[in-house]
Amino acid sequence: MGIDLEIELNKLGELPLYPPRRRLVDLIPTFIVSWLRLKYSWPKASPREAWAVSGLMLRVSYQTLRAVSLVYEQATPGEVPLTTSTGDMSDPFRWS
Repeated sequence: MGIDLEIELNKLGELPLYPPRRRLVDLIPTFIVSWLRLKYSWPKASPREAWAVSGLMLRVSYQTLRAVSLVYEQATPGEVPLTTSTGDMSDPFRWS
């Protein structure tokens, strides 16, 4: 839709739980708002639209952090010992 928003990533955690109240601009049909934004760069993003985009960015950053933590929890091949200190050491791949 061509919305110009500046989002500060360090303040995403302060996002309110509920969206701001709707304004008259929020009730204008999307195809009219898109045309107005293209032609006149008007109207700017409403507080409700800014809240929605910030909420999306917050969810994306949360899911990214969650995925990164899951990747780091996986054991690397170098961490798993191939032999045990007890038992037969001649066959390191033997299950005991």
